Amino acid sequence: MVRKYGVISMAVFAIAVSALVGGFLGRNATATASDVSDYKAFTAALGAIEANYIDTVDSRRLVYSAIGGMLQTLDPHSSF
Repeated sequence: MVRKYGVISMAVFAIAVSALVGGFLGRNATATASDVSDYKAFTAALGAIEANYIDTVDSRRLVYSAIGGMLQTLDPHSSF
């Protein structure tokens, strides 16, 4: 009986430590308002192109071309 409570106590302790560590490290992973507005601008542009361009648009090709364009603004060693 004592061993059962020891295992449960260790499990609760491990979960609590994981939650604390995740809370501290997770703060760095949150997006800022400017990040979100940049993504909204990108999706708005993509949506406008899809809705208003005269021909059918391959959205996947547009997104991958945009990624290529972003990488070109970095250094010659960056790739996707």
